[in-house]
Amino acid sequence: MTYLLLSKESELITMSATINELENELDGYIESLRTNFIAKFIPAQPEHKPEYFEHVVKAYCVLAHAAFEEFVEVISTMVMSNAIDAWKTNGNVTRPLLALALYYRKSICSVDDEDAPQETCFNAVRLAIDEIKKEHSRAIHENHGFSLTYLRRTLTPVFIDVTTEIRLTNSLRTLADARGSYAHTSAKYAIFIDKTKAKRPMTPETARDTVNDCLELCKKISAAAIAYFPP
Repeated sequence: MTYLLLSKESELITMSATINELENELDGYIESLRTNFIAKFIPAQPEHKPEYFEHVVKAYCVLAHAAFEEFVEVISTMVMSNAIDAWKTNGNVTRPLLALALYYRKSICSVDDEDAPQETCFNAVRLAIDEIKKEHSRAIHENHGFSLTYLRRTLTPVFIDVTTEIRLTNSLRTLADARGSYAHTSAKYAIFIDKTKAKRPMTPETARDTVNDCLELCKKISAAAIAYFPP
């Protein structure tokens, strides 16, 4: 799936409208995955053997994982861009902008030599923000995943906390573990290895519930983003 990203940087993006569109697209995509891959195996029937559904479960999990990863990356990028535009346009210093500056450890300095020129405060801050934008964009581009560690790396710089709700974080770990197994091993019968090195099966119903929890987690992230830039 491909998201339509950002308008011209000089124009402040309407966060709520854009994110609502992204959520609707994500909802539709996840539903299409469910319909096309696992729906016929839910509810479970005695004749539904693991060898019948292992490939569709693996495809469902891998594709959903990729969609969630992309969604979070887009949200983080949008929050950064809007925070920067808000400062450039109106001089507003938002929490995401402050977090970005602290996370990437940027500072401005004075020049002690009275005969030497010094950048204006505005230009000094602007140059630092330009560097922040490059570093955060590069970090998102170079680091991939949909694990708790990755979400923290992607969202902490823009002042968004990842939920601590146990049900959602457990599903997040389950999907990340399953995706890792399915992408790098044959994973016969849709069995995956979790963080404890235990082997666990992934049934269609478990896959559906896990993905739905991760979708809910993504919506909590987007709601936090919208809160910083209300209509």
